[in-house]
Amino acid sequence: MARARSWLGRFVLLGVLVFVLAACAVSPSTTTPAVDSENQPAATASEEMSSEPMDLTVGDVFFYNLGFDPPLVASFFEYRVASQLYDRLTAWDGQALAGGGAATPAPSVAESWTLSDDGLEYIFTIRSGIEFSSGRPLTASSVKASFERTIAVLETAGTISRFGWLTSVTGMEAPDDSTFVLTLAEPYAPLLAALASVNFGIVDVEEAMANEVDGDRGAAWMAQHSAGSGPFVFEEFTPEQRLVLRRSPTYWGGFDNVQPAFERVIFAHIPENATRELMIGSGELDIALGLDPTSLTVLATNSNVRVEQFPTLQTCNFLVDLRAEQIATNYPKVLQALRYSIDYEGFRNIVAGGLAQVRLTNFLPGMAGYDAAQDSAYTFDPEKAKALLAEAGYADGFEVTIQSRPGGCGSVSYARASEFWQQNLAEVGITAQIIETTGANFWGSIIEGTFRDYGLSVVGATFLDADQPATVRAVQESQLLGWKEINAEAATRAEELTTQGRAESDPAARQAIYAEIAQLMLDSSPYITFLQVQDAVTVESSLSGLVSVPGFFPIELRYVNK
Repeated sequence: MARARSWLGRFVLLGVLVFVLAACAVSPSTTTPAVDSENQPAATASEEMSSEPMDLTVGDVFFYNLGFDPPLVASFFEYRVASQLYDRLTAWDGQALAGGGAATPAPSVAESWTLSDDGLEYIFTIRSGIEFSSGRPLTASSVKASFERTIAVLETAGTISRFGWLTSVTGMEAPDDSTFVLTLAEPYAPLLAALASVNFGIVDVEEAMANEVDGDRGAAWMAQHSAGSGPFVFEEFTPEQRLVLRRSPTYWGGFDNVQPAFERVIFAHIPENATRELMIGSGELDIALGLDPTSLTVLATNSNVRVEQFPTLQTCNFLVDLRAEQIATNYPKVLQALRYSIDYEGFRNIVAGGLAQVRLTNFLPGMAGYDAAQDSAYTFDPEKAKALLAEAGYADGFEVTIQSRPGGCGSVSYARASEFWQQNLAEVGITAQIIETTGANFWGSIIEGTFRDYGLSVVGATFLDADQPATVRAVQESQLLGWKEINAEAATRAEELTTQGRAESDPAARQAIYAEIAQLMLDSSPYITFLQVQDAVTVESSLSGLVSVPGFFPIELRYVNK
């Protein structure tokens, strides 16, 4: 039953949660059939919902950047909302993944596809009977127009480099209503995973262009409106107050034939952690996101709520510039000593409050390249760290600077993590001075090549494939921190392997490629990964159907029922 909530005019929201499994490429010359939607548990639950309309209320903190136009979506909050508004050619079957199924993109708007032997041409068969919320049919021509608009909007915004594969698109055709052909200049194995990203949501271009201003292709209007075929439509948004989505009357049910159980989803921006804790505990919220470990411990004793935890694709990392004097002149022993100076279990249990798992690489479980043995390659061993420092000529230690800034990695605040590592380093004789800075200054100095300090960063993926940690972390960001200058052989090899991985379609071969990249990073890169974040979703005890779907941060709202 829907409940009246007097606070909704004062508070409003959504929060940061991520996803966890990665993609395996479809082999060349393989046609992928449509998913059999019979006997889906969530569909059965949805059919049993009350005939009276219900509202779902969610409380956390808004992170609004450029709005909800799919190509421009960037913040976790924007991903969360836009994923409820737009379908993509492919999708992630969250229920199958939760049951241990393969991390393989499922058919969605594209009910099947065929890949040419050379890996350059994808022929998608577009599902019939799908309508945009405007009532217009979604056809192959709609898909083509949407992709053309996506490229144009990204070029105008200057952000097309976020999706490098788009620059290799040489052709798009829609020879009939059910066939969309995408041609690339070079193979790109993660394509089907990339297409499941919210950024490639299929837009009703006719609706967007009807609201175009000054040649923006409707981007300004789309920032706070919707023109998709997803389960919900945009109804109302007041930044940092209130956002409301309404169930779409034209929604086709998705690849697994599940209709939303709720008439409206009301997001409440509630920045104070204590307020979110009180409101979920008293029944004023159905879902509370982003609560800290202390609040979760308190709520664990409340029989009216329960806490669901989901692993994410976010990792917490120390970044050390390899050109810093002590490392550059005594590489790699000092770098190894730094790895042995980290109390990994302490970070997980104390700093993260248990909302994390110890991981030593950016290649996570379910992702090509993951090797569980690498997670125990280093442990907290102060004596070994001291011995390595002595061999490097630093028996009495040395002084370093850790740059800290506002923010954090899941439940790990940068400030608390900096202080905890400072204590760890002191145990091995390294004196660390913590200085406060801003995110702009931190990354600005890294990009400019003037960093030379230590710091922390949270990293994640925007689509689910090992290519992201390889391309972004191993190649782009590690090079900014001096990897190629200090170890040209390892850095160059990582670049070569990354190029191979982008073109390789065989899952076993990709596993070997990315496992080697992960080992190279573990042995010698400036990325010192120490945790994989887990997100906690606190829900009213009557809610069911919480399924973590990669890219949805972290739950797919159409599965939720009461």
